[in-house]
Amino acid sequence: MQPIVSIILPSYNDLSYLETTLRSITAQTFTNFELIIVDDGSSDETPVRLRSLIAADTRLRYARRQRGGVGAARNTGMEQTRGRFIAFVDADDLWHPTFLHTLVNAAENSNADVVQCWMHGFADGTPCNFPPTYTVASKGLPGPEALRALLTGELPASVCCRLYRRESLGKMRFAEGLVYEDLEFSVRLMASISRLQVVPLALYGCRQRQRGIRAQYAPFLVEDRITIVQRIKDTLQQSHHWPALRAEFQQLAARFLGREGFKDLIRDQSLDEFLYQRLLASLKIDGELTLGALRKLPIDQGQRKWVGLPLLHPSLGRVFLNYQLRRRQKREKV
Repeated sequence: MQPIVSIILPSYNDLSYLETTLRSITAQTFTNFELIIVDDGSSDETPVRLRSLIAADTRLRYARRQRGGVGAARNTGMEQTRGRFIAFVDADDLWHPTFLHTLVNAAENSNADVVQCWMHGFADGTPCNFPPTYTVASKGLPGPEALRALLTGELPASVCCRLYRRESLGKMRFAEGLVYEDLEFSVRLMASISRLQVVPLALYGCRQRQRGIRAQYAPFLVEDRITIVQRIKDTLQQSHHWPALRAEFQQLAARFLGREGFKDLIRDQSLDEFLYQRLLASLKIDGELTLGALRKLPIDQGQRKWVGLPLLHPSLGRVFLNYQLRRRQKREKV
């Protein structure tokens, strides 16, 4: 029987979490699905353990590839899907038992291209207690409004809390070899769809890991931020959305390049001068941010400081970042 939903799960050395994640998927109240587990070159016992798990459930399929990163693994999985709908899940996260049932029903009742629920974050080592309700009402958004909400941060950038119609994805694939590929993919997606339906429930459990790559620092994180912003800008400029969403793009740049990018440098604890200058230049050139533009953006005062002081003068930005670094070091000693 042809599955209604194809689920893609990329995994790399995630054996300590993978079985729990698989149990949350196989326990779904909606059962007509296939799960494609893409082993991205794991060096642990993942292949051996997965083969025994797959033998017990015919809905599970296994594909192994050379190490290429999450984007490449998802692309491999997308080539093997057969369902009318497609979903993504990370190997350490959890689904509420009604995740698929709720999103499939919403997709069929609304005729939306994409259906999205909310995410519930939980600390590694603690239970994932999904809240019974969420504060945001169910609503349908035209594509341009969904894109606007994504750029301003009102909607999560994660690709995993959504259900996609196969035809809405078409030949769209993930950027490979980059971190933050979810954000870039989501912008391209929202720029191309007609309608997004938002379900007012938190049905996707996102595990917060202390040792995750984004919780640590590496120079390529800063470079990837710059590349992602450049690609997003290209996508917007090539679409008919650019003039109307320029300010929202600047808001994204202030948040993603400015506050979060400079926080990457804080995690490094050396405040690398070259990367500081790279971020600052990208804020001005790629993000089109000036002090005048920043004043017009609807952002909070904390974020305004992270971006405004470096824009006002690089030396003021360094003083501010050094202050933030000392605060971080004090917290870590406690």
